[in-house]
Amino acid sequence: APLDVVLREVADPDGALRALAEHPIDCVIVDDHLGEDESLALLRGARERGALVPFIMLIAEGDELRAVTLMKLGAADCVPKAHLTPDRLAQSIRQAMRVVRAEKAAREAEAALAHQAGQLARLALASPRIHSSLVLEDTIDAVAHEARELFGVPFAVTRVLVAGETVVRIAAAPELAPKLLEPVASGAAAEKRLSVNELVARIPTPTVIYRVDRNQLAETQPLRELHDVIVTGGFLVEEWIAAPMSTRDGKTIGSLHLAVPPGGMSEADLHLLSELAHTSSIALENAGHYRAAQQATQARDDVLAIVSHDLRNPLNNLGLSATILGEMLEERSDAASERELVVRVHRSVDRMKRLIEDLLEASLVESGKVTLSTRPERAAALVSEALDANSTMTAAKGRTLRRGEIDDGLMVVADRHRVLQLLGNLIGNSLKFTETGGLVELSVVREGANASFRVRDDGRGIDPKNQPRLFERFWKGPDAAREGAGLGLFIARGIVEAHGGKIRVESAPGEGTSVRFTLPLVEP
Repeated sequence: APLDVVLREVADPDGALRALAEHPIDCVIVDDHLGEDESLALLRGARERGALVPFIMLIAEGDELRAVTLMKLGAADCVPKAHLTPDRLAQSIRQAMRVVRAEKAAREAEAALAHQAGQLARLALASPRIHSSLVLEDTIDAVAHEARELFGVPFAVTRVLVAGETVVRIAAAPELAPKLLEPVASGAAAEKRLSVNELVARIPTPTVIYRVDRNQLAETQPLRELHDVIVTGGFLVEEWIAAPMSTRDGKTIGSLHLAVPPGGMSEADLHLLSELAHTSSIALENAGHYRAAQQATQARDDVLAIVSHDLRNPLNNLGLSATILGEMLEERSDAASERELVVRVHRSVDRMKRLIEDLLEASLVESGKVTLSTRPERAAALVSEALDANSTMTAAKGRTLRRGEIDDGLMVVADRHRVLQLLGNLIGNSLKFTETGGLVELSVVREGANASFRVRDDGRGIDPKNQPRLFERFWKGPDAAREGAGLGLFIARGIVEAHGGKIRVESAPGEGTSVRFTLPLVEP
């Protein structure tokens, strides 16, 4: 038959199995002079050893039952000897080999898909770990370690530009760790010795994925020195692969580098590397934004602290001067208008002091630094003290402040000073939106494992569209007075949440407003 083949003949099943193990065999033809048991043993032995080779069985005429048994065990074809011709045998061989090649391709495709699925699953697990920290340096470090684990490489590097400086993080196999601490000779004369971090910092940042093979590594600085470090650490490097990391607006902020061992990376691996670089870029950008926000917040708080300190002294002096001036004017019967001006000065000074305190409190709330000194307190006593402290102001504004429903037996875990500040804020807020002759009522009742405090007024109520913004910092409603900075409810929420409670508003236009907040009860 017109087949270009090399034949190898063996006499028994053991010889056939040895030949399959020692030589690249494409097809096996078994003559039926072997006994039935030997033929079956040969097929079973080949399958047990994982030999993906087609078997063509030559059988006697009329032995259909044996043919069925052989085909069930994996024979590619059974050809009766009576019908055996060169063309028939060649056709059987070609068909059997086509089937095996298709099976091999299918298995390889399945293996590639399984490998890719496994990598994508590992990438899905790596992504939350990369995003878990908002500390920029920790994120850079996590990217390098996740890349090394994901691709199974001995050496991975993340390089990111932070505030004009290149930050380098290296993830290496444990066997490489001692080598990374040794200075590396660099330059033609090998006179200058650099650390591995310094060498990595000199690697150019790519704008697209690039690959440097083993031959090019020897000619590329500083990759040659890094290659030598990795090789002397006991690892072979087939190529160096780098992927850029870019912000959402396309600005390159860093790069991810891998020292790839023999076997290289497939196109699927390169696609996965691109995905890892993309998700890492988002994490790094978020961490950078968080750092910038933290720095801006700290700068604002520093300025606020300095300004508030510098404002307090002149305000105190102004208040003291107004007091002295008022005492001098008391002796003059014709100075009524001047005394009224002194009163206005005192009011302005008090308002300025309250504004400064509110700004400082808001800064503490936003940064989560509200400090508490908690102890068991009687809830009813806190309400009574708030009523006493605010009754004079309420009466002066022409409103009524009264007790509502009070559960006298409730004991809460609370910071007394902070809760009175909280109640004062809520009462003051109610007074702003209650007309002359209006009512403000305080109550406290049990609500599960908490005490529920309520400050209710019969004022004009709040438009539903504005209610979601009530607790925002500096937010004031469209019909709010110019007085105040819009911090009262923001600070109130911060105090409640610092206690572990919750605060909510219930209101409707024309039906008044109720602000409820909870504080934890003392455990029995």
